[in-house]
Amino acid sequence: MNRADAFGEADPRTLRLFWPAAAGDWTEAMPIGNGRIGAMVFGGASGRLQVNDSTVWSGTPDAPARALDAVLAGGAGPQRLAEVRAALDAGDRRTAERLLMTFEGAYSQEFLPLADLDVELSATAPLVFLGRELDLDRAVASERMRVTGPAVEGTEIRRRSWVSAPDQALCVLVETRGGTVDVRLRLTTPLRETGSSATRSGLSIGVEIPVDGAPLHEPEVPAHRYRSDATTATGPAAATGPAADPGSAGDPPTAPAAGTGMVTATTAAEYDPFAAAHLSFDTDGTAEIVDGAVLVRGATRLLAVLSTATRAESWWNAAPPADGSPAESTPDAHARPSGAPIGERAAHDRRATNASGDIHDSRPAIEARAHARATVAIRRGADALLARHLDDIETLTARTRIVIGHRRAGSWDVAREVLRGNDEALRATVIAAFGRYLLTASSRAGSPPANLQGIWNDQPRPAWSSNYTININTQMNYWLADLTGLAECFAPLPELLQKLAVTGGEVARRLYGARGWVAHHNTDAWGWALPVGGGHGNPSWAIWMMGGVWLTHNAWDHFAFTADTGYLRDTLWPLLRGASEFCLDWLVEAPDGRLRTLPSTSPENLFVGPDGSPESLTESASMDVFLIRSLFRRTRRAIEILAAEEAGTTDAIGAAGPAATDAAGGAALSTVDTVRDLDHQLCDALARLPEPGLTADGRLREWHHDETEHDPLHRHLSAAVGLYPLDEIDPETTPALASATRRFLDGRGPGAMGWSWAWKIALRARLGDGETARALLVEATHPFERDASRFAPVDGSEWGGLLPNLFSTHPPFQIDGNYGFTAAVAEMLVQSHGSAVTLLPSLPEAWPDGEVTGLRARGGLAVDLRWAGGALTRARLHNLTGREVAASVAHRDRLVAVVLAPHGSAELADLLDGTAEPAASAEPAASAEPAASAPASPATAALGGEQVPAVVQSQGYDRGRGLAPSDLPWTAAGHTTYPSTTPPSDSPGPGERTTSRAAAERESSY
Repeated sequence: MNRADAFGEADPRTLRLFWPAAAGDWTEAMPIGNGRIGAMVFGGASGRLQVNDSTVWSGTPDAPARALDAVLAGGAGPQRLAEVRAALDAGDRRTAERLLMTFEGAYSQEFLPLADLDVELSATAPLVFLGRELDLDRAVASERMRVTGPAVEGTEIRRRSWVSAPDQALCVLVETRGGTVDVRLRLTTPLRETGSSATRSGLSIGVEIPVDGAPLHEPEVPAHRYRSDATTATGPAAATGPAADPGSAGDPPTAPAAGTGMVTATTAAEYDPFAAAHLSFDTDGTAEIVDGAVLVRGATRLLAVLSTATRAESWWNAAPPADGSPAESTPDAHARPSGAPIGERAAHDRRATNASGDIHDSRPAIEARAHARATVAIRRGADALLARHLDDIETLTARTRIVIGHRRAGSWDVAREVLRGNDEALRATVIAAFGRYLLTASSRAGSPPANLQGIWNDQPRPAWSSNYTININTQMNYWLADLTGLAECFAPLPELLQKLAVTGGEVARRLYGARGWVAHHNTDAWGWALPVGGGHGNPSWAIWMMGGVWLTHNAWDHFAFTADTGYLRDTLWPLLRGASEFCLDWLVEAPDGRLRTLPSTSPENLFVGPDGSPESLTESASMDVFLIRSLFRRTRRAIEILAAEEAGTTDAIGAAGPAATDAAGGAALSTVDTVRDLDHQLCDALARLPEPGLTADGRLREWHHDETEHDPLHRHLSAAVGLYPLDEIDPETTPALASATRRFLDGRGPGAMGWSWAWKIALRARLGDGETARALLVEATHPFERDASRFAPVDGSEWGGLLPNLFSTHPPFQIDGNYGFTAAVAEMLVQSHGSAVTLLPSLPEAWPDGEVTGLRARGGLAVDLRWAGGALTRARLHNLTGREVAASVAHRDRLVAVVLAPHGSAELADLLDGTAEPAASAEPAASAEPAASAPASPATAALGGEQVPAVVQSQGYDRGRGLAPSDLPWTAAGHTTYPSTTPPSDSPGPGERTTSRAAAERESSY
């Protein structure tokens, strides 16, 4: 039977992935999810569905606070930080490293699997599998089977699986035609089962979750420890950092035991990590209980619905808002007083009650919640469940379409047509759609953000704990969200940031003596904010203070795309303020008056020290400075916008509320009494930050000094963050820096793993280099044909690729590459970083035809476009906001200015490469005229009664315009400075440091 016959009831308008056989391995299974419940559908007669709940993490809410206490007890703190800085200034990296390792906590916690559901099919004759499909537009996994045998020939079986967000349930529907089937339902867990039941109406299971889960790179630590093992459990013994001779003068105390304070008797008594799953079913067959499973005989129809509930979901949804005000759903909530220990804030969280229950609910109450959810869902019936699911998911999936070439709708054999086919355009189309699909399935409000594996993990000890690695990976997970019309899917990330602002506020204050909040290289669902490493982690990956800063840029981009000033005021502003205050206090003055970050690392990278050994510690790594400069500019921009909205003065923001509290939720701890004072501090700091430097051969520097790279092909591209996803570097406004970044990328070469490929593609797209971007995408999307269970070396000597189910792997599997590919493809087609929306900025010759609908541009805009033979044949701009927007749109050497009415649209005929196509509609009225001259005027949108840029990103440095790297002056130390081309009367001359506030105001303005 051909595939069309086997799946004749599929919607021919949707994009469907096809596999002819059932999955034999997890990397072949089909992912489905609703942001909280995730499942991997194996298919076939066994009918395995491996189930996750996004709130099932090892650990406890108190873990971050107790780990901080342990680190401080070991001697780390502001005084030791001063010693680290003094050692670095003296050139004594070994002492600095030894001291700094005492700042390391143990490790963040693990995202864990919850359960396995078997929906096993059998009949009186063998079953022949006809294939399975994953519909990316409808988020439904389908399978077909046929019963063979003389007496039952012709019986067909269809099984469909989906996870409903409206009903918070995993649904599995089995239907037959021409006969009946027997179905066996079984529910198990890879964790510790606390009890289970099987009745003729359903299955239930209780699951104890570990109070501690150690990562694979800590082999000496027990993999899991459970509350029920001992009520006085303490953390694992820790290895310590490099040891000096016993009794040596000046040696710091050894690092505390890595887990000490993380899991104590108090914690175990207060928090009981527990989850429950309940399966309800409805069938026309006959049910009986056999060996703890439900066996249904003679069914022509069976609907099984699985729901979950956890104690952690109560905690996750109970956290108070970032401004410290009591949660509305918490009758007995209280705000943390200024300077109070974070334990009081944690106690607030533990007492909170919300729609997900109370954190102190009994285990039976949590089990009852899972049972109630499944019961409500099963009563709706299959048709209503599916209809509600489709209404929800198609709102997201239909909003944006990317078609490279002419083929999208249809059923595509993954192995034959996608991974190994000769239609490169189809592969790009599928990869773009797959990343969007995965984000809709893994990231919804009310649940933690998508982690290193989204919400899919079958390993009790997953790679890198399947946590949040926040030196690139978590950030990349969300690059596609607003750009491809999935603003709703962004919601979990600021929820995590608000938790980090609490835990990270304590780390900033107690560990570093700083205001605001900080996060480092790793975090988890509990808001871990310390460095990791347990006292023996190399600072190159364990010590980096900019993780939270980078995440705030994701949060800023959400505002930039949506132009939602309510979000800016209520959610983003406290985060920006807290991150900025930390950076202001983290910066220290250099002998020349510049500000610097000290200590500083470039994430996971090393340079060659004077004695030939690999080193990580330095000052003012390029990534630090780019992130801080952009943060300060964006915080100042937020002050400007909110001031305009709230009465026209900066002080009005403070009176309205945000200035009255710090980002951790308490009363302001600083001497900054008004937002205007903060603005002045930011302005002064911007004038004193170091400028980007170039190496002797014209590449953008990764470190402050021109260091020799230990690994010239390193996977991280940290120095290039200013080009993408930030916009501190721009090919039009800072061509010299853009050229230096291009040379930096040339030096890093191609390859070698999903997330690194995705970043390289996006960076090349920003440079307008569509040919290299396309070549990198071709590399990244080839099939991976080695052992996917063996971890490849991280040095890039072995390249990754796509697994049979299209997951990106190195190995191991990390989902950031899948998300990143979608963002990078979109970046090749539409960009809105500068003052204009640019169409087809990096279109490669191999993609001569295509169509895009609904890609987003900053300022609350959406773009539709079509091209043929490499020429733009249609362009349409939509205003998604409720106010008039004036925008500039560019294509090649053409530029038009357009004014859009609220929720209006305009055809951009003057940008087309040929005869304009007829407009689809003329509503509402809009105007589009060629701009009088280039460069573009900034797009504007009315906010708070005044005109401000709608493209609210920084416009980058106005330095080095028109200069090549060879034209730039060199100092004696080999450091390049970027002169202004037309300095105003009070600006310094070429190469001089800005000192006046007025000049600094201009340099940091938008």
